[in-house]
Amino acid sequence: MGFIYKDNKTYPNFFEYLSHITSRQIPIEIKNCHFGPGEIVVLRDNKGDALDDLILSTHQLVNEIKTRFTK
Repeated sequence: MGFIYKDNKTYPNFFEYLSHITSRQIPIEIKNCHFGPGEIVVLRDNKGDALDDLILSTHQLVNEIKTRFTK
C-alpha cells in the first residue's frame, strides 16, 4: 500500500496512513481528541485542558506507532 502526497493534500492522506498503521477508524479518537480526516478537534471547556489532552493523545498515538514498528 502506498500513500501519495501532492497538491497540498497531505493531511487526509496522513490520517489514512495513521489509521492503517494503528488499525483505528478515522477519525482516530483518543480521549477527547478526534484526529482527521481534515482536522484535529479537541473537545474541552478551556484551552489548558484541551492542550493537555492533545499532548497526552498525541503521545499515545506515537506509542502505538512505535509499537507497530518494533514488533
